[in-house]
Amino acid sequence: MSRSYLSSGTLIVVLISLLSLVSAVFVGNLLKSWESASVDLRMRWRYKLNPCPKQEVHPDVCLVAINHWTEIQIGRFGGGDWISRRPFYNQLTFFENYLRPSVLGYDIIFKEAGQVGSADVPAVSDSPERIRGIIAGLSKVAGDSNETLHGRVLDDMNKFTTEQGTLCLAHRLASMDGQNLTKPIMGFSFRGGDVDLNAAKIPLWSDKDVFGADEKGDENSGRKVPYLKDIAIPSVDIHFTGGVDEADYGYSPNGTLPELELLDYSYLGCMNVPRDSDSTIVRRIPLVLGFRYFNSITDEMKKVFVPSFDMMACLLHLGVKFPLSPGVVEVYMGKKVVIHSPANGEFNIPVDENGYMYLNFDAELHDFRTVSFANVAPVPELVEKGRKALAEWSIEDINDRIVIVGVTATGVDVGDTPLSSNIPLVYVHLMAINNILNKDFISPLGKSGCILFMAVFFLFYTIVCVLEKGARQGPFSVLLSLFYAIAAYAGVHWSLIIIPVITPLTYIGLCSFAVLSYRFFVEERAKRRIRGMFSTMVSDKVLSFLEEQPDSFSLTGQDVDATVFFSDIANFTSISEPLPPERLTRLLNSYLTPVTDSILDHGGYLDKYVGDMVMAVWGAPYNDPEHAFAACESALAQQELIAGMKADLNAEYESDICVRMGIASGTVTAGNMGSEKKFQYTVMGDVVNLASRLEPVNKDFGTSIIIDEATRLLCGDRIVVRQLTSIVVKGKKEIVFIYELLGKKGQVDAAKLKIIADYEAAYRAFSNRKWQTCLGILDQILDSGDSPAAHLKERTLFLIEHPPAPEWHGELVRDIK
Repeated sequence: MSRSYLSSGTLIVVLISLLSLVSAVFVGNLLKSWESASVDLRMRWRYKLNPCPKQEVHPDVCLVAINHWTEIQIGRFGGGDWISRRPFYNQLTFFENYLRPSVLGYDIIFKEAGQVGSADVPAVSDSPERIRGIIAGLSKVAGDSNETLHGRVLDDMNKFTTEQGTLCLAHRLASMDGQNLTKPIMGFSFRGGDVDLNAAKIPLWSDKDVFGADEKGDENSGRKVPYLKDIAIPSVDIHFTGGVDEADYGYSPNGTLPELELLDYSYLGCMNVPRDSDSTIVRRIPLVLGFRYFNSITDEMKKVFVPSFDMMACLLHLGVKFPLSPGVVEVYMGKKVVIHSPANGEFNIPVDENGYMYLNFDAELHDFRTVSFANVAPVPELVEKGRKALAEWSIEDINDRIVIVGVTATGVDVGDTPLSSNIPLVYVHLMAINNILNKDFISPLGKSGCILFMAVFFLFYTIVCVLEKGARQGPFSVLLSLFYAIAAYAGVHWSLIIIPVITPLTYIGLCSFAVLSYRFFVEERAKRRIRGMFSTMVSDKVLSFLEEQPDSFSLTGQDVDATVFFSDIANFTSISEPLPPERLTRLLNSYLTPVTDSILDHGGYLDKYVGDMVMAVWGAPYNDPEHAFAACESALAQQELIAGMKADLNAEYESDICVRMGIASGTVTAGNMGSEKKFQYTVMGDVVNLASRLEPVNKDFGTSIIIDEATRLLCGDRIVVRQLTSIVVKGKKEIVFIYELLGKKGQVDAAKLKIIADYEAAYRAFSNRKWQTCLGILDQILDSGDSPAAHLKERTLFLIEHPPAPEWHGELVRDIK
C-alpha cells in the first residue's frame, strides 16, 4: 500500500470525523430538551442508587409547611382566617415568645389588599366614608336581622379585614425587630425580564414607586424601589466578564411586592422560579436578579441587582449585614457568585450568564426538616402550658435555623423538578439553600467549556479512528460510549460536573458508522488486493495481519531486514526425464505441498516456485524480529518431512529425493516488482543472490542446509551448526563464512557434536596451512562417513600439491553457481 494512499485514507477519515462532529453538534442543538432530560435521568438514578440520608441535608434548613394537617386545624389556605392574616400573626407571636429562628422566610407574597396587576386601589382604612359605610351596614343588620349588607360593603369588609391583619403583622414584626429576635424575609416576584417570560408588555415602576407620594421627590422615599435598593449589591461588585455581554441580560421592569406596611421591618427576597425554556421543569434558580427603573428627573435608566430569596436567606444566616458593603458579595456573571461570610469564610457558587445556579437535586422534599405550620401558630386561647409544650416539640427544628414558610397542601404553587413532578415549589427554595450551605454545587459546562471539551474529544476519537483500522473499532466505539455514559453519570453522582451526553454519543455513533462504512466499501478493496496477492503465499495468520495492518509494509519498495531461503531437489533432471508429465506433476505436488505448508506454518512468505526450486522469505512482507530462527526452523522441519516421504516416493517413482537448501540474512529491498500490467511482491538484493549461491554449495560438501554468518549470529546458541569454510561465491569478491545447519539446540547427539568439534579443529589447521595436522584430525573422523570431512581432505591434498597464494586464509573460491 502506497504512502500516498495512506495519506489520502487518513485525510478522508479526518474529514469524516469532522463532518460527524458538525452533524452531532447540529443534532445536539436540535435535541436540547433531550440533553436536559439526560441530566434529570442521572439525578434520578443517583437518588435511587444512593438515597439522601437525613444527615446529608443541611441541619440549618427547616420547612414550616402549610400542609394538610394545617388546613384541618385552621382552614383551607387562602380563605377563612387566612384572609385576616390571623394565622401568620399567631405564628409571629409564638415565635417572638418561644422560638428563635436565625432567618424566617415567607415563600408567600403578602399582596396589597385590592391590588390587581399593577393597578392600585385605595385602602379602605384610608377612606372614612367607606368605613362609615361598613359601620352603617353593620348597624342596620344589628337593628334588623333580616337586613343584608350591600355587596360593596361586603367587599370593603373583606379588604378592611386584610388591611387590619397586615397592620397587626407589621406591629408584630416591629416588635421582633426592636428585640433583634430574628431576620424575616418577605417574598416578592419580579415581572418581565429573564425571570418572567410574559409576552404582555410590562410597564416600568411608577414614579410613586420610585419617588414617593409627590412623584418628583427624593429617590430614596419611593414606595417600592428604595426598599429594593436597600438590599442591592453594590454596582462595583457586578461583573460581566468572560464573554458574557451585559446587553444580553434581561432586566425586569417591574415587580409585585408585599404590602407596604411590612417592608419597614423585613427584608425582601425575590421568589421567581423560572422553568427551563425547553420544558416545564425547574432546573435552575436565580441567585442574583437585575431590575431597571426610570429616573424622570435625571432622564436616565438605572439598573440594580439584588439577591434572590434563597441567596438572601443564606446571607442573613451567614451573618452578612445590610446594606451590603463593597466586596462582601461579588458577582461574576457566567462564572460564580462569591460570598465573604464574616463567620463561615468564602462561598464560591457557580452561576450561568444570567446569574442562575444549577440546582443539585440530591434530596427529596421529605428529606428536609419539616414542622407543620399549625404546630407553631397556636391560637391565643391555648393555655400557657400547651403553648410551652408545642414550643418544646419544635425548638430543636426551629431555633438558629433558616425557617422557610411555604404551602404544601394545595396544587397552586407547584411545578416539576428532575426528581419529582407536581411538587410544591417551596422545595426548590429549600434545595437552593441546602446547596449553598453545603457548598454542594454542580453545573454544566459553559459554552466555551463545551467547545474545548468537544475539540479534545474530537481529537482523541479522530486519532483512534485513524490508528485503529481493524474490526476492533466497532467494539471499541461501543465500549467508549459505555465508558462515557458511566463517566457522565459519575460526574453527577459525585457532584463534580455535568458533561453533555447527546452530542458526544451522537458523534461517536455517526463517526464510527461512517468510518466503518468507508473502510468496508473503499478500503476493503485494498484488503481484497492484498488477499489476491498473498493468499497462497503466506499463512492465514499472516494474511489476516496484512489485511488488518496494510500500513505495516509497502508495495512500492522498502528496505527491510529479512532472511531468504532457497531449496532445490538434487539431480532433478535425471529424476524427471523418465517420468511422463502427469506423473512428474504428481511428484512435484507431493513434494511441494508439505514443504510449502512448513514454510507458511513458520511465518514465511512463499516468493515463487521455479520448477523444483522454492524461494521463501522471512521478515517480509511484514516485520518479524525472529525471521532468521523461523527460517532455520522451517528448513529443519522440511528436511524431516522429506526424510519421512522418501520411502513412499521411492516406491512410487523409483527416485530417491534429496533437497539442498541455502539460507542468508540481511537487508533486502521488498516490494512489487515487474511491469505496470504484471508485477509480483518479491525481494531483491545481495542477500537474495547469496542465498541462491549457497544452495548449490551443499553439493560440494555433501550437506543439506547451509546458512551464512549473519543467520548464525541472529539465531545465537538456539541452533547447532558446523563451520564449513569461508567462501567467495560467483560474482562476488567478499569472503563469507558458511555453516552447516544440523539442528536446534539439544537435538544433536553427542557423537555428532564430537565430529563437528574435530572437523572445526581440522579446518582451523587447514586455514593456517598446517596440512598434516589437518589430515591427521580428518583421518580420525572419516570412518564415520562424514561428507564435509571428505571434502576438506580432498581440498587439503590438492593444496599440498598446489600451494595457495600468500594472502589465502582458507577460503573456497567457487566459480560456478
